Amino acid sequence: MNAGQHILLKKVALVFTGPPAPSARVRTVLRETGQVEAPLLTVGAIGEGNILSGEVKTTFADTESALADYRVAEGDILIAARSTLMRCAVVPPELDGAVASSSVLAIRCNPERLLPRMLAAFFEHHAGRAALLGASQSTTEQLSLTVKALKELPVPVPPIEVQQRTVGLLVAADAVRAAGAESIRIRYQTALHLAVATVTNDAEGDGESSR
Repeated sequence: MNAGQHILLKKVALVFTGPPAPSARVRTVLRETGQVEAPLLTVGAIGEGNILSGEVKTTFADTESALADYRVAEGDILIAARSTLMRCAVVPPELDGAVASSSVLAIRCNPERLLPRMLAAFFEHHAGRAALLGASQSTTEQLSLTVKALKELPVPVPPIEVQQRTVGLLVAADAVRAAGAESIRIRYQTALHLAVATVTNDAEGDGESSR
């Protein structure tokens, strides 16, 4: 196997989606009487490479068996089945056991053949996004993917040693990006605090001078 070999996704991963969305009436009944409650991952929860915790919903069911086939695991990759934004994210440890919605496609890699972070990197790259768009059933820029189409998608599967080295670099890059995002957040909060403090002080000064 060479580094550039592509293999159909179905040969190295399990692909599935969530249950059909219940009607509003059924949702109301399950919310009141359901015995099982679980986090629900919808398209809105898929960010740029991460899950947006504030967008995670909740789903209810009568029995665990009603949700068992739709639960994701840590390391699964989520892709929007229907969206104008081609985003993917890897399920973090804290959302292990969450339920995928019907608008989301979940991919569970065989770790002996394909590392999840490696596949996620491919989908984040323009080559992977072009491949997803090519598999889409839509004739527009809007993504419309099915489980069947995704299973038939050729993906790069280099030797596992190459994947491990590459993922090491990606994890390091993720850490730098996260640190940069945190630094930007802190700088913004500091600037915001100074701006509000300045306005507040000016307002207090104006109030005092007018008396």
